[in-house]
Amino acid sequence: MNLNPKQIILSIALFALMSCGETLTSHLTEKFPIIRSGPHDMDFAFIPSGTFRMGSLENEDGRQEWEERHWVKISKDFEIQTTEVTQAQWFAVMGQYPNVEECRNGSDIEAEKQHRKLVYGDDQPVVCINKRDIDKFLRKLNGKNGGHAYRLPTEAEWEYAASGYTETPYSFLSPLRSFAWYEKNSSGVPHQVGKLKPNLFGLYDMHGNVAEYVSDGAAKYEFSSNNSYQNPEVDPKEDFIHYIIVRGGAWDSVDLNCRSSYRYIYPWYGKADSIGIRLARNSYE
Repeated sequence: MNLNPKQIILSIALFALMSCGETLTSHLTEKFPIIRSGPHDMDFAFIPSGTFRMGSLENEDGRQEWEERHWVKISKDFEIQTTEVTQAQWFAVMGQYPNVEECRNGSDIEAEKQHRKLVYGDDQPVVCINKRDIDKFLRKLNGKNGGHAYRLPTEAEWEYAASGYTETPYSFLSPLRSFAWYEKNSSGVPHQVGKLKPNLFGLYDMHGNVAEYVSDGAAKYEFSSNNSYQNPEVDPKEDFIHYIIVRGGAWDSVDLNCRSSYRYIYPWYGKADSIGIRLARNSYE
């Protein structure tokens, strides 16, 4: 029997779930990607509940000590935006663009102007935002759109969606450049969202373009989930109270920092032209 790549990925996912003793979800079929619409031309991919091994293998190239591999159960279906939030989507909610002057990279004004032309188009991912800006954006978005509650994904949801039923460093077997804008192919700037290949769930740019804030504070896995692996969402330890977790590679990342399990911390008040957001919402099905 010859299996296509999607069937192979789904077979691996089924084996992982059975080995953990979990009930198989009825949504685990070849229907993926399941895409649903949202406000302001946002699309959302349906992500079924399930169990996966979060973190990296001990022999994985680029592995950091706080990527300890452990089982995590996502007990509820959810939906996650297929692309990063764009400049146009941010403007539609906020009525203004982020202040790019706060993210200047150098003292050469003319070079900076050219850089901005490449970075700040309407179809580019929104950048130069911090946690306070994001909270305002979410309050306004949820105030205008009843029904779904829009939010940042948890770190566990993000990695579960990014890995796309794989246990490899990246959610695909093709060259990284076909799925991600990163140091070697980005020409030093982010790109329009959704231009490269998506993963199994229909998600674009999970491994590159801009990195993405998640809702979790900075913490190691060993104390992040209060001894429970179900739906973890962590508060920062006192030493990291001013930091939040950022996931995914960016246009200026080396390849090993684009892995599904890669994680780092960033000040909640900081702003960068290499960090944006991707929204999540609970699913009604």
